[in-house]
Amino acid sequence: MARVFSAAGIPVREGYGMTETSPAISITRFDKGYAKLGTVGPAIDGVEIKIDTSEENIGRRGEIIVNGPECDAWLLQKTR
Repeated sequence: MARVFSAAGIPVREGYGMTETSPAISITRFDKGYAKLGTVGPAIDGVEIKIDTSEENIGRRGEIIVNGPECDAWLLQKTR
C-alpha cells in the first residue's frame, strides 16, 4: 500500500509506538534521506530509545527501553 501511495506522489509516514507510549516514539521524516519505506524513522523530539543488550537478554533480540514525556507512568508502576 505504501509503495502505491508513494508511486502516486502521496507522502507516506510510518512510525512505531505502543499503548504505553501513546501515540508514537518514532516516525519517518520527509527530509532528504529519511523517507525510506519499511522503516519507522528516528525518535521523535524528547524521546530516548535504547535496546537492552545486557547479559539478561543474551540469545534474545533485546528489549526496547523508552523514556520520554509520552510514556505512561501509571502503567509502568502497575507492571513493577
